[in-house]
Order: sequence, then structure tokens, then C-alpha cells
Amino acid sequence: MAQEVGGLSTTPVWQRGRLEPHHMVIRVFAVATDRGWSVMPGGLVRVSGENELTTARLQAGGGGSKDLWVLSETRPTPENAERRATAPVKLVRGSRDLPSRVADTMFWLGRYLERCETTTRLLRAASQRTEDALDQGDGQRATDTIQTIARLGLTLPPGLLSYPPHHLPAAVVEFHATGHPGSLADHAGRMIRQAGNLRDRLSLDTWRALQRLKDEIDAMTSASGRSDTQGRLNQVVLTAEAVSGLAMENMTRGPMWLFWDTGRRVERAGAIADTLGGALAGATHEQMVPMDLLLDIWDSVMTYRSRYLAAPRLAAVLDLLMCDENNPRALGFQLAALAGHMDRLVAISGETGFLRAEQQLMTVLCGTVRTTDVTVIARYDTDGGFIDAERLLETLRSRLWELSEVISREYFTHAQWHLPLHPMDPLP
Repeated sequence: MAQEVGGLSTTPVWQRGRLEPHHMVIRVFAVATDRGWSVMPGGLVRVSGENELTTARLQAGGGGSKDLWVLSETRPTPENAERRATAPVKLVRGSRDLPSRVADTMFWLGRYLERCETTTRLLRAASQRTEDALDQGDGQRATDTIQTIARLGLTLPPGLLSYPPHHLPAAVVEFHATGHPGSLADHAGRMIRQAGNLRDRLSLDTWRALQRLKDEIDAMTSASGRSDTQGRLNQVVLTAEAVSGLAMENMTRGPMWLFWDTGRRVERAGAIADTLGGALAGATHEQMVPMDLLLDIWDSVMTYRSRYLAAPRLAAVLDLLMCDENNPRALGFQLAALAGHMDRLVAISGETGFLRAEQQLMTVLCGTVRTTDVTVIARYDTDGGFIDAERLLETLRSRLWELSEVISREYFTHAQWHLPLHPMDPLP
């Protein structure tokens, strides 16, 4: 079946210092009734950016957008003057049903926010430590440091290791500031796109903080010199933590917050497992494990010093970063929080009795970490290295991936529907 494409109306648009006619289409809220279509007054206007834009592109979101207002024939009275006595308000503390797409978006917003912070922490450590090595004239140590942090999870530009050592810090920062796949700027762009879909559900302060985080990451391209780069990376970390703090202090503890924080905890738990596993990979003895680097990345240096008053030892570092449920930067802390979140989500859904798949996974994950003897897995085996610790971390990573899949399957299944081909066809 074919249908002729009608011509588009035009509207005046101020562009290039003058008014120009641009094509437009109007999106409205319409409902099919027994008497025909009922259309809500007003709508959203899509305006072409250039005259050659097609109808299809405008309907798909091309060009710009403007609000359509329907003017009243009479002057409205002030809002206060129209207030009338109404029935007493019915107090409500529970949350309304949360649409699946909103839950999905909140989950990924939390993940991308956490991914931005983790990437910045890795990038900051790489920049600072390679610069320190170069200041001491040790180009080989600078190269080795970059390789070590790459094993912990930092994405590197292709062919970086063929660069002269003194180019490494700037090349890594430039790569992450310019939007390449897997870069910090890429994560920030994905984060702000998710946030844009939630403008009506995020507070103004939270939106401003998210936008500020994106702007600070974009501004890294103009960093000049070592001190400026370090200062900008420090500020990005602080702003990312400020966004998390706003959510913790300002969002009511309903389903929306649960999915936000679940995304953050899943992402952080996976990142901790990745960094610990990467630090152990290839190490031929305990002193080759970059324990001071791990403590620095996960902001646990002062906690370790206050407990042990000694140089880092692997068993103690694993206990602090993997098993300690009192350390917000530990894997065990994330798992304990996730277990509570899964229980609350199941309770909200109204299901009781048998444990659901997500609860079963959290029981296994928490039990595995809580029953781990770090003094055993921290031992080096001459045949297999730190094989026990590496296998444990790989198992935890696999279970976390499975948890993310279960959450998506159970809570993010969106209902699908299609628009009619012809404007007067009935809606399905």
C-alpha cells in the first residue's frame, strides 16, 4: 500500500540574522473515540534545520523543536484567585507505579555515573604516576605503569605503547576527553542522554550537577600542563561524588531510587572485581601486585593506614577491598546493599514465599564473599600463581553479569505498540 506524501507547512524561524521559512510538523496527543479523533490543544513542533529536510527525518527527530501554545480568548486570572475550597487532601507516602522504561533508564543512569567516576579515578592515577616516573627520567616505568593500569580496566588509545614515553600522559588524557568508544567522554555522553530522558523526574539540582559533570569532562580537552590536568580530574571526581550525594540525600527511597542505586552498586562491584583481578593477573609474587595503586583508586589509603600502620600486604588489602562490608569502596559493601535492594523490589512487586532469581543470586554472592578466607586466597602458588583469588573474582564477575541480566529480564520488559499507517486508522 502506498500513500502520497503531502507538502509541509512552514513557520518563520530566526536564523543567520533574518527570518526564514522552515518546514514543520506538529506532534499532538490524540485519542481515538467512537466519534473520531480527540486532540489535546497544543503540542510539540518539529522544525527543519535546513529547507531540504524530509518529512521522515522531521518525524524521526531531525531539526529543532518548539512548543505549540493555543492562546485563550480571555485573559487568565492569577493562580491564587482561582483557588477554591476542595475536599481534604488524602495523604500518600507510597510511590506510584514506575514505568518499565523509567526503571531501565534510572538503572543505566546509575551505571554510567559510576562508570564515569571509576574511569576518572583510573585516568587520574595513570596521569599522576606516569608524570612522576617521567620527572625522575624513568621512561620504562612510565610505560609499565600505563600497562598496569590498563589491566585494571582503563581503556587505552590504539597503538599507545608505540609512543615515546613522554607523550603517554597527554595521549591518554586526550583520548578520554574526545569521545572515543570506551572513553570517559563517551561514558559522560551516554550518562547525560539517559538523564535527558528523565528531566521530569530529576530535581533541578541533580540535573544541574549531571550537566556540570558532563561540561567538566568536555573541558578536559583544553587542559594545559600537568597541574591543570590533575586539577580537572580531581574536580570531575568531586562532581561525580556530588551527584551521588544528591541522590542519596534528596531522592525518596522508592522504586526509582532503588533502580538508580542498584545500577551504581552493580557497576561499582564489577569494577572492583575487575581491578582486583587485573592487579593479580601475571604477578609472580606478592610484591608485584600494585596494592598501593588499588588502595589509591578505591580511596582506601587512609583506612588501611589507620588499621595496619604498615606497608600494604595482600591479605589485608583483599579483606579491605573485597570482604569488608563497612567499607563503601569494598565489593562486600556493594553486595550487601544489592541484597537489600533485591528484597525491597520483590516486596514492592507483592511476591512473597519462594526466593526469586535475583534474591537467589544475591544469597550466593554474599555468602561467597562472607565465607572467603583471604589469608588462603592471598597465598602464591608456584604452579598457578594467585589462581584461587583469580578464580573467585572471575566467578563473582560472572554472577554480577548474570544479576544484571536477571534484573533486565524481570523489570525492564517494555510493552511494544505501533502507530497506525494511516492517520485515520484506529489505534491498536
